Amino acid sequence: MVKALSSGEEFDVLIIGAGATGSAAALDAAQRGLKVACIEQEDYSSGTSSRSTKLLWGGSRYLVQAFVNLLSTKLITSPVETINRFKADFKMVMNCHRERKFMLKEQPHLTKWLPIAVPFNKWLVYPPPFGFYPAIFGPLGVFPVFFKFYDALSGFTCPPSHVMTPTRSRRKFPQLANSEIKYCSVFYEGTHDDSRTNLAVAQTAAVEGACIVNYCEATALLRETPAPEGASGAGSGTGKVVGATVKDHVSGKQFDVRAKSVLLCGGPFTDELRQLEDPQCKSAINGASGIHIVLPSYFAPSNIGLVDMNTSDGRFMFFLPWKGHVLVGTTDHLCKPTMRPIADESEIKWLLHEASKYLNPELRLRRQDVLSAWAGIRPLAIDPHADSTASASRDHVVSHNPQTGVVFVSGGKWTTFREMAEDAVDKLISVTPELKQKIRSPCRTLLTHFVGYEGFSENLPARLIQNYGTSSRVAHRLARAYGGRAVDVIHIAKELADEKQAQLATQASPVAFAEDLEDSELSLEDFYSESFLGPEALLVPDYPFIEAEVVFGVRHDWVVRPEDFLARRSRLAYLNKEAAMRAIPRVVQLMARELYWDRARQSAELVRCVEFMRHFGGSKPTVRNSTMRLATRADLLDVFRKTKRPHAPGLTQDTLRLASEMLNHILTDAELEDCLQFAATFTAPVATSTGKKSAPASPVVPPAATVPAGVVPFEAFAAWWNSERLNPELKEMKQHKSANMEQMEGSGSMFG
Repeated sequence: MVKALSSGEEFDVLIIGAGATGSAAALDAAQRGLKVACIEQEDYSSGTSSRSTKLLWGGSRYLVQAFVNLLSTKLITSPVETINRFKADFKMVMNCHRERKFMLKEQPHLTKWLPIAVPFNKWLVYPPPFGFYPAIFGPLGVFPVFFKFYDALSGFTCPPSHVMTPTRSRRKFPQLANSEIKYCSVFYEGTHDDSRTNLAVAQTAAVEGACIVNYCEATALLRETPAPEGASGAGSGTGKVVGATVKDHVSGKQFDVRAKSVLLCGGPFTDELRQLEDPQCKSAINGASGIHIVLPSYFAPSNIGLVDMNTSDGRFMFFLPWKGHVLVGTTDHLCKPTMRPIADESEIKWLLHEASKYLNPELRLRRQDVLSAWAGIRPLAIDPHADSTASASRDHVVSHNPQTGVVFVSGGKWTTFREMAEDAVDKLISVTPELKQKIRSPCRTLLTHFVGYEGFSENLPARLIQNYGTSSRVAHRLARAYGGRAVDVIHIAKELADEKQAQLATQASPVAFAEDLEDSELSLEDFYSESFLGPEALLVPDYPFIEAEVVFGVRHDWVVRPEDFLARRSRLAYLNKEAAMRAIPRVVQLMARELYWDRARQSAELVRCVEFMRHFGGSKPTVRNSTMRLATRADLLDVFRKTKRPHAPGLTQDTLRLASEMLNHILTDAELEDCLQFAATFTAPVATSTGKKSAPASPVVPPAATVPAGVVPFEAFAAWWNSERLNPELKEMKQHKSANMEQMEGSGSMFG
């Protein structure tokens, strides 16, 4: 698609940003008959769209707040304003219900209903939820009635809300601290895999004719009247914006893309895009950061979630089953938008504290139970081109700059991404006369099934098991991740397995996977590991992600870099950081096979992916600015085994980098080189004259003669990691201890 993008042809619409809203806008505009180009500076959903709470909800919180505001003293002091705000909020909630219904009905391969319990262990709640004192009496029957009203807003198309008795609550949710529970009120919301949904929307846009490309960044906007020769910088030139200068981050090439209109869909980064048209533009976006943590599956049932509507600071906290794990979130505070937000340790501990209040005392919720943690930034938008700040919206904003013709859309929520896109395209057409004559039909995205719908049914997992011998876990995962395309993934798996079997039978050299594979550290023995013998070769143990998915991702799902697959196609990074780290070398190998990467490219991609993973939290707090890196032999051996390639005698420079990250420390290039030099001269401990070994032997350490150059065996790795070379404080501690011993020797017995 890059070729079509850089062809020089003029598009009707250039959309900058291919998250949920940008991809949906590309789909909508293409279906209406417009020639569409859509670019994303990184991967689809690499920003906010992959970091949500995974819910498609009807706006229950907004509905509660709307009633709280309506029934407050404001109704007396400013009745007109209060009623108008209630109408606006109620309309927003109704739109949420419409969009939720669309997703759950038309996209069954991407979504499903999830029951969510609201537990009550008191008949009166204090402090009052939402600061609304009548809500103190909510457990006496108000909340169950509210959820029935909530069902009615969607025309009772959702499963019915209901009440669970204490006995049923204990049976359904044994993890709850339910010794004093009165009852649980249960309602339903939609749930989905946000990044897979985003990708499906983008692919559907491509099917409809949109030219949509990832890893292409708009570096400048083109104007009708170019800037004088010698002028440079954002906003150079005058008149209407007629396109953008685009940089392809894969090839490094730069080219111009011209269009009759430009739509900015940058989410929390919209202001950065607007600065390309006007460096002095008034800010329209505030970022609000929220974090999520992922826990093991045993902390919640697999088929029901929980929500705390009255946390210690008044925020909602969800406790949801997600892909065989438990998702807990979220926090909320203003922040500066960044593409690499980091989950703050204090917020991780806050979520653990709040979640533990609802768990049975038998389940100890510990910091080490956190398998992954991530932060996301949602945009809070206002219209900078409106007459007054009265336009500040709790919903999304669509704004047009009359001087440049540029339209931007921001704000909103995942549930209403389609509505936001429709409003943005409507606005674009209304302010661009050249587009009106090209419109073939009105918006019809509400009637559109996204890619993956064809061939999907609730019985698809059973068909995969019966027809292909797929295991139940893998079959269910493939059906939910790929919909009807799951069969194509299985075909690739069989193709790779047949290729492996043929190679083993003939012992002939396979087709070259990379320019210099024979000279690289990625040996054929490593690539054709035993786990690749069957069609269900797993990337990592205990997770139903198969290697064929990586190949399918490169061929059909627009995977460009390893982190695209680990974070946004498989979601492994969001589920378990350590497991994702262990999978990096194998993902790089498989992608190298498809894309013919040489050794240098493979190494660069591995390093890049490792750096990307630093923005996820794990079972241990990340240690920064510390020079003490001691680890127990057991921990070192565990990490060594997890990162060493199959049949390899030790760690290479790349796997050494992975091992250090899993030990929660970041090694510099100089330290990596120092380790290799240390290993080259290292002599393993030998038996002493008493017959005892000076150190216990490792079951994974090969004889020294078998270790090639550039490889670090376990004993060398353990000795170097705990040496003074990497831990300079050890030398100071030894000197301090020696000085103390001398003082004690001169002062007599320690005990008098």
